[in-house]
Amino acid sequence: MLSRNQIKEIRSLKQKKFRQKYDKFVVEGHKTSIEFIKSGTFQIENIFALESWSDRYYDILGKRSDLLNTISEKEMARISLLTTPSDVLLVCKKPELEVKLPLKETSFAFYLDDIQDPGNLGTIIRICDWFGMINLYLSPETVDEYNPKVIQATRGSICNVSIIRNDLARLKSLLSCKIIGTDLHGIPLKTYHWSPGSLIILGNEGKGISDSIQPLLDDKVLISGANQKIAESLNVASAASILAYDVQKN
Repeated sequence: MLSRNQIKEIRSLKQKKFRQKYDKFVVEGHKTSIEFIKSGTFQIENIFALESWSDRYYDILGKRSDLLNTISEKEMARISLLTTPSDVLLVCKKPELEVKLPLKETSFAFYLDDIQDPGNLGTIIRICDWFGMINLYLSPETVDEYNPKVIQATRGSICNVSIIRNDLARLKSLLSCKIIGTDLHGIPLKTYHWSPGSLIILGNEGKGISDSIQPLLDDKVLISGANQKIAESLNVASAASILAYDVQKN
Protein backbone atom coordinates (compact mmCIF):
# COMPACT_ATOMS: atom_id res chain seq x y z
CA MET A 1 0.00 0.00 0.00
CA LEU A 2 1.22 3.48 -0.87
CA SER A 3 1.93 5.85 1.99
CA ARG A 4 0.55 9.36 2.06
CA ASN A 5 4.08 10.75 1.70
CA GLN A 6 4.76 8.59 -1.35
CA ILE A 7 1.59 9.80 -3.03
CA LYS A 8 2.37 13.41 -2.21
CA GLU A 9 5.93 13.21 -3.54
CA ILE A 10 4.99 11.44 -6.78
CA ARG A 11 2.16 13.88 -7.46
CA SER A 12 4.52 16.79 -6.80
CA LEU A 13 6.79 15.65 -9.65
CA LYS A 14 4.32 17.15 -12.10
CA GLN A 15 5.91 20.50 -11.19
CA LYS A 16 9.42 21.47 -12.30
CA LYS A 17 10.43 22.86 -8.89
CA PHE A 18 9.82 19.51 -7.22
CA ARG A 19 11.57 17.58 -10.01
CA GLN A 20 14.55 19.81 -9.30
CA LYS A 21 14.20 19.46 -5.53
CA TYR A 22 14.11 15.65 -5.55
CA ASP A 23 16.14 15.10 -8.78
CA LYS A 24 13.40 12.72 -9.91
CA PHE A 25 10.83 12.45 -12.67
CA VAL A 26 7.87 10.26 -13.59
CA VAL A 27 7.50 7.92 -16.55
CA GLU A 28 4.02 6.64 -17.49
CA GLY A 29 2.59 4.46 -20.22
CA HIS A 30 3.36 0.88 -21.16
CA LYS A 31 5.66 1.39 -24.18
CA THR A 32 7.66 4.23 -22.64
CA SER A 33 8.06 2.37 -19.35
CA ILE A 34 9.21 -0.80 -21.11
CA GLU A 35 11.87 1.18 -23.01
CA PHE A 36 13.13 2.74 -19.77
CA ILE A 37 13.31 -0.68 -18.10
CA LYS A 38 15.07 -2.36 -21.04
CA SER A 39 17.56 0.41 -21.79
CA GLY A 40 19.05 0.83 -18.34
CA THR A 41 19.90 4.43 -19.26
CA PHE A 42 18.15 5.90 -16.23
CA GLN A 43 18.26 4.79 -12.63
CA ILE A 44 14.78 3.58 -11.72
CA GLU A 45 13.84 4.16 -8.09
CA ASN A 46 10.39 2.57 -8.06
CA ILE A 47 8.05 0.69 -10.38
CA PHE A 48 4.35 0.94 -9.59
CA ALA A 49 2.07 -1.34 -11.58
CA LEU A 50 -1.34 -2.94 -11.61
CA GLU A 51 -1.44 -6.67 -10.86
CA SER A 52 -2.29 -7.52 -14.48
CA TRP A 53 0.84 -5.69 -15.71
CA SER A 54 3.02 -7.18 -12.96
CA ASP A 55 1.97 -10.72 -13.82
CA ARG A 56 2.53 -10.26 -17.55
CA TYR A 57 5.83 -8.35 -17.56
CA TYR A 58 7.57 -9.50 -14.38
CA ASP A 59 10.17 -11.47 -16.35
CA ILE A 60 11.54 -8.42 -18.17
CA LEU A 61 12.36 -6.66 -14.90
CA GLY A 62 15.35 -8.86 -14.13
CA LYS A 63 17.36 -7.36 -11.28
CA ARG A 64 14.82 -4.55 -11.06
CA SER A 65 12.10 -6.91 -9.84
CA ASP A 66 12.79 -5.77 -6.26
CA LEU A 67 11.66 -2.27 -7.31
CA LEU A 68 8.20 -3.49 -8.27
CA ASN A 69 5.23 -2.35 -6.18
CA THR A 70 1.92 -3.90 -7.22
CA ILE A 71 -0.89 -1.43 -6.49
CA SER A 72 -4.63 -1.15 -7.07
CA GLU A 73 -6.35 0.89 -9.80
CA LYS A 74 -7.49 3.33 -7.13
CA GLU A 75 -3.93 3.88 -5.93
CA MET A 76 -2.69 4.26 -9.52
CA ALA A 77 -5.32 6.95 -10.11
CA ARG A 78 -4.03 8.82 -7.06
CA ILE A 79 -0.40 8.95 -8.25
CA SER A 80 -0.89 9.17 -12.02
CA LEU A 81 -0.25 12.51 -13.72
CA LEU A 82 -2.36 11.46 -16.73
CA THR A 83 -6.05 12.12 -17.32
CA THR A 84 -6.45 8.39 -17.98
CA PRO A 85 -4.02 6.50 -15.72
CA SER A 86 -1.74 3.90 -17.25
CA ASP A 87 -1.15 0.42 -15.86
CA VAL A 88 2.47 1.19 -14.96
CA LEU A 89 4.36 4.19 -13.58
CA LEU A 90 8.09 4.59 -12.93
CA VAL A 91 9.87 7.04 -10.66
CA CYS A 92 13.36 7.68 -12.06
CA LYS A 93 16.44 9.63 -11.00
CA LYS A 94 17.67 12.47 -13.19
CA PRO A 95 21.16 11.80 -14.59
CA GLU A 96 24.14 14.13 -14.33
CA LEU A 97 25.46 15.03 -17.78
CA GLU A 98 28.43 17.27 -18.53
CA VAL A 99 29.86 18.61 -21.78
CA LYS A 100 33.32 17.04 -21.95
CA LEU A 101 34.28 16.48 -25.57
CA PRO A 102 34.17 18.46 -28.85
CA LEU A 103 31.42 17.51 -31.29
CA LYS A 104 32.86 14.70 -33.41
CA GLU A 105 33.71 15.63 -36.98
CA THR A 106 31.24 13.09 -38.32
CA SER A 107 28.33 14.05 -36.07
CA PHE A 108 25.63 16.70 -36.00
CA ALA A 109 23.40 17.92 -33.20
CA PHE A 110 20.50 20.30 -32.59
CA TYR A 111 20.50 23.18 -30.13
CA LEU A 112 17.00 24.20 -29.06
CA ASP A 113 16.68 27.91 -28.35
CA ASP A 114 13.80 28.62 -25.94
CA ILE A 115 11.47 25.86 -27.22
CA GLN A 116 8.38 25.99 -24.99
CA ASP A 117 5.99 23.28 -26.14
CA PRO A 118 6.56 19.90 -24.42
CA GLY A 119 5.15 18.06 -27.43
CA ASN A 120 7.65 19.74 -29.75
CA LEU A 121 10.58 18.85 -27.51
CA GLY A 122 9.41 15.24 -27.17
CA THR A 123 8.99 14.92 -30.94
CA ILE A 124 12.45 16.40 -31.61
CA ILE A 125 13.98 13.89 -29.18
CA ARG A 126 12.30 11.11 -31.20
CA ILE A 127 13.67 12.64 -34.42
CA CYS A 128 17.18 12.69 -32.95
CA ASP A 129 16.82 9.03 -31.98
CA TRP A 130 15.52 8.08 -35.44
CA PHE A 131 18.38 9.78 -37.28
CA GLY A 132 21.10 8.73 -34.85
CA MET A 133 21.77 12.18 -33.43
CA ILE A 134 22.90 10.99 -30.01
CA ASN A 135 23.31 14.43 -28.39
CA LEU A 136 20.72 17.17 -28.02
CA TYR A 137 21.54 20.58 -26.53
CA LEU A 138 18.99 22.85 -24.85
CA SER A 139 19.10 26.51 -23.90
CA PRO A 140 18.48 27.28 -20.20
CA GLU A 141 15.04 28.65 -21.12
CA THR A 142 13.83 25.60 -23.09
CA VAL A 143 11.03 23.53 -21.54
CA ASP A 144 12.18 20.93 -18.99
CA GLU A 145 13.05 17.63 -20.70
CA TYR A 146 11.65 15.77 -17.67
CA ASN A 147 8.24 17.39 -17.96
CA PRO A 148 5.76 14.45 -18.01
CA LYS A 149 4.36 15.58 -21.36
CA VAL A 150 7.85 15.58 -22.87
CA ILE A 151 8.58 12.09 -21.54
CA GLN A 152 5.26 10.85 -22.96
CA ALA A 153 5.96 12.39 -26.36
CA THR A 154 9.40 10.75 -26.65
CA ARG A 155 7.86 7.26 -26.44
CA GLY A 156 11.10 6.06 -24.86
CA SER A 157 13.49 7.70 -27.35
CA ILE A 158 14.91 9.86 -24.55
CA CYS A 159 16.76 6.71 -23.45
CA ASN A 160 18.84 6.91 -26.65
CA VAL A 161 19.60 10.64 -26.66
CA SER A 162 21.90 12.48 -24.25
CA ILE A 163 20.41 15.85 -23.37
CA ILE A 164 22.66 18.67 -22.19
CA ARG A 165 21.39 22.07 -21.10
CA ASN A 166 23.83 24.97 -21.50
CA ASP A 167 24.37 28.46 -22.83
CA LEU A 168 25.24 28.50 -26.56
CA ALA A 169 28.22 30.84 -26.17
CA ARG A 170 29.82 28.40 -23.71
CA LEU A 171 28.92 25.41 -25.87
CA LYS A 172 30.54 26.96 -28.92
CA SER A 173 33.89 27.18 -27.17
CA LEU A 174 33.56 23.69 -25.67
CA LEU A 175 32.39 21.93 -28.81
CA SER A 176 34.57 23.77 -31.35
CA CYS A 177 31.89 23.41 -33.99
CA LYS A 178 30.18 25.39 -36.74
CA ILE A 179 26.87 27.00 -35.68
CA ILE A 180 24.07 26.90 -38.26
CA GLY A 181 20.76 28.73 -37.90
CA THR A 182 17.54 28.69 -39.90
CA ASP A 183 16.40 31.93 -41.51
CA LEU A 184 13.99 33.11 -44.22
CA HIS A 185 16.95 34.85 -45.89
CA GLY A 186 19.37 31.93 -45.50
CA ILE A 187 21.03 29.72 -48.09
CA PRO A 188 18.45 27.34 -49.63
CA LEU A 189 18.82 23.90 -48.11
CA LYS A 190 19.02 22.24 -51.53
CA THR A 191 22.24 24.11 -52.32
CA TYR A 192 23.81 24.11 -48.84
CA HIS A 193 26.83 21.92 -48.11
CA TRP A 194 26.94 20.78 -44.49
CA SER A 195 30.21 20.91 -42.58
CA PRO A 196 30.76 17.79 -40.44
CA GLY A 197 30.35 18.46 -36.74
CA SER A 198 27.80 21.27 -37.09
CA LEU A 199 25.41 22.43 -34.35
CA ILE A 200 22.01 23.33 -35.82
CA ILE A 201 19.92 25.95 -34.01
CA LEU A 202 16.14 25.61 -33.81
CA GLY A 203 14.45 28.77 -32.57
CA ASN A 204 11.43 29.48 -30.38
CA GLU A 205 8.02 28.54 -31.82
CA GLY A 206 6.83 32.16 -32.11
CA LYS A 207 9.95 34.31 -32.09
CA GLY A 208 12.51 32.22 -33.91
CA ILE A 209 16.20 32.37 -33.00
CA SER A 210 17.00 34.81 -30.20
CA ASP A 211 18.70 38.10 -31.01
CA SER A 212 21.48 37.24 -28.57
CA ILE A 213 22.30 34.10 -30.57
CA GLN A 214 22.35 35.70 -34.02
CA PRO A 215 25.99 36.95 -33.71
CA LEU A 216 27.13 33.39 -32.89
CA LEU A 217 25.83 31.94 -36.18
CA ASP A 218 28.37 30.94 -38.81
CA ASP A 219 25.76 30.22 -41.49
CA LYS A 220 22.02 30.46 -42.06
CA VAL A 221 19.93 28.02 -44.08
CA LEU A 222 16.46 28.25 -45.56
CA ILE A 223 13.94 25.42 -45.82
CA SER A 224 12.24 26.50 -49.04
CA GLY A 225 8.49 26.05 -49.51
CA ALA A 226 6.17 26.28 -52.51
CA ASN A 227 5.83 29.70 -54.14
CA GLN A 228 2.06 29.74 -53.61
CA LYS A 229 2.10 28.54 -50.00
CA ILE A 230 -0.27 30.04 -47.44
CA ALA A 231 1.68 28.86 -44.39
CA GLU A 232 4.02 31.49 -43.00
CA SER A 233 6.34 29.04 -41.28
CA LEU A 234 6.95 25.40 -40.35
CA ASN A 235 6.36 23.84 -36.98
CA VAL A 236 9.75 23.55 -35.26
CA ALA A 237 9.53 19.76 -35.01
CA SER A 238 8.71 19.55 -38.74
CA ALA A 239 11.73 21.73 -39.49
CA ALA A 240 13.89 19.49 -37.31
CA SER A 241 12.79 16.42 -39.25
CA ILE A 242 13.60 18.03 -42.62
CA LEU A 243 17.00 19.24 -41.41
CA ALA A 244 17.91 15.88 -39.85
CA TYR A 245 17.01 14.09 -43.08
CA ASP A 246 19.01 16.53 -45.20
CA VAL A 247 22.06 16.20 -42.94
CA GLN A 248 21.89 12.40 -43.11
CA LYS A 249 21.40 12.45 -46.88
CA ASN A 250 24.47 14.61 -47.39
